[in-house]
Amino acid sequence: AQDILGARGYLRPELTTRIEATPRRDVVTLVLAGSPGPRWQVGRVTITGLEPAEQASAATSLGVQPGAPYDLSEIDARVQRYTERLRAGGYYEAVVRTTPVPGQAPTTIDLTVDVSRGPLVSLSFEGDPLPEAVRRELVPVREEASVDEDLLEDSRTRITTWLQERGYWRARVSYSRRQTESGLEVVFTIARGRVYRVQGLILGGMQALAEPVLRERLELETGVPFAPSALAASVAAITQLYQNSGFPAARVEQALVDVSALSLSPDVDGAVEVRLRVVEGTRAVVSRVDFEGVRALNEATLRTALTIAPGQPFS
Repeated sequence: AQDILGARGYLRPELTTRIEATPRRDVVTLVLAGSPGPRWQVGRVTITGLEPAEQASAATSLGVQPGAPYDLSEIDARVQRYTERLRAGGYYEAVVRTTPVPGQAPTTIDLTVDVSRGPLVSLSFEGDPLPEAVRRELVPVREEASVDEDLLEDSRTRITTWLQERGYWRARVSYSRRQTESGLEVVFTIARGRVYRVQGLILGGMQALAEPVLRERLELETGVPFAPSALAASVAAITQLYQNSGFPAARVEQALVDVSALSLSPDVDGAVEVRLRVVEGTRAVVSRVDFEGVRALNEATLRTALTIAPGQPFS
């Protein structure tokens, strides 16, 4: 109760509690009584971290005025809205902190608001276009309130992956950051190239399993845009099939060959040939199944529940 009242400005409530009996022996009533006391007010408001000419504008944007009720939840909401406005204006690393201290006048709280705007960031994209919604999702500098190298490198990787999953197999994305007089300029350069389609799927190296069985597991199709995720899923499916068939060390080697016709136009689709080679390894076979520690149940009953038996591939 004191925390709730304190957040609304009643910093010195006078509360008492007592316990009253009820007709039930295992239930009591907790009675809270007293007075919340006077509601404290905002005293002086000091803005730090900004030039004097900007402090008045910041105070107006914050909307926290001396004499207003000291409502911590309302102050936090105003600070959050002000921070969001700063970030929307390009100060992506803006941080606003408040420090309350008892004021000189009775029942007042002096408030210091420290504004750390960080650099004014100019974010732009050059080269091939990228939808605005995709930019905001893949380059979340505003949402993350950061323009550090790790975030920018992750953003570059996300853009590259997004393009490759749509068939731009040889897409290239780079970024640069440069200090300017007004802050920081970040530029992403996108060269998506042409769309590559799967022209052929070559399988080799398999001996224990038939090629048609493996092709049923492929998520790649000829004629469709090449997507790295479909290749990864196909390799994983073949590997899993071999492991389930008793080849625990099986792996799939892959190679991508550009078989496109020569052209300088990005409007002409490229062609990629996918080559997969299976390295089966040694087959593992169950030689014997033993039980240890069996007391309460019959071993023959347990064997009926087994899905493996001597002579079968180990999975």
